[in-house]
Amino acid sequence: MKFRTDYVTNSSSSSYIFKEPDVDAIRKTVIEKAERHAREHPREVMFEGYFGKYLIRLEREGISEKEWHEIWHYMDAHKEEIKQAATDTHQVYMEWYVHKLDKILSGLRPLQEYQTYVIWELYDWYGNDFPEISIQGLDSYLAGGRKKTDDRVLAEQISSRALSEDALERFTGLLVMEFLDEDRYGNLDEDESQPGVEINCLTQEYLENVMLPQLNDRHSRFWIGYEGGITDTFVRTYGDSLPERLSHFIGRTLGEILETILGQVYLYFDDNETHYLFGDQFCSLPECIFGCNHMG
Repeated sequence: MKFRTDYVTNSSSSSYIFKEPDVDAIRKTVIEKAERHAREHPREVMFEGYFGKYLIRLEREGISEKEWHEIWHYMDAHKEEIKQAATDTHQVYMEWYVHKLDKILSGLRPLQEYQTYVIWELYDWYGNDFPEISIQGLDSYLAGGRKKTDDRVLAEQISSRALSEDALERFTGLLVMEFLDEDRYGNLDEDESQPGVEINCLTQEYLENVMLPQLNDRHSRFWIGYEGGITDTFVRTYGDSLPERLSHFIGRTLGEILETILGQVYLYFDDNETHYLFGDQFCSLPECIFGCNHMG
C-alpha cells in the first residue's frame, strides 16, 4: 500500500479504538493506576488536581475554548504557587481524574458514528497496519503481537490466491479507502490551486468514472508509487473480479468501510490530547486496538 504522511492535521488530538470494551474493567484498571500515581508523585498531582477541579466547575457552568486556554496559561504560569497552597492533594486529584475518565468512557461509541474528518485522522495515523489486518484479520493480527510483517510476505500471500472471502472483502475495502484518500488530497503535490474533493461514501458514478478507469490505466495518477507493491499485486491477482467486489461497497460511508477492515469497534476521540496517564493505561489494555495522543 501507499500511505501519505504529509498534509495531516496540525491540531493535537487523542484517539483510542477498543474491541468490545468492558467499561467497568477499564474504569477499575485505570483508576488503580491513577491511585498509585497520586501516591508516588504527590507534588505533581497538586497542580493537576487543583487545576482539574477548577476546570470541572467551569465545565459544568459552560466555558469556551478560548477561556479554557486563557485559564490554562494563567495557572501554568503560577504552577509553583498553586503547589505551595494545595492541601488534600490525593483526594482532589482523584476527584478530577475520575470525572475525566467517566467522561471519556461515556464517549465510547461505534466508529462508524463519527464524522468524516475523524475517520480520515484515524486512517492517517493507523493506516500502515491496515494491509496486514486486511489479509490476516484483526484477531490474528492482535494474536501475533502486532509485529509488522514484511510487505513481500503479504504480497506472496495475495499472489497465491489463498485469501479467504473475508480477507478479499477487507482488502477491497482498503482499496476503496486508498482511492478516496487520493482524491481527498487531489493534485496538491503538483498544483496547490487544485484541492481535493472529499467523498463521504462510494457512489456508482465514482466507481464507474474514477476508480475502474484508473485501475485499468497503469499511467493514471493513482498508480504513482504503487507499482510492484501490495496494491499492485492485489489488482493483478484479483483484477477479473474487482468490478463486482467494488460494487459491494457502493453506498457505504467511510466509517462503514473502515469497519469492514477492522470489524465493529468502539472509538473515543477528542480534538485535544488526553492526559498521558489515560493514554498509557488504555494502550496497555488488551481491549485497546490502537491509541495515542499526538500533535498531528
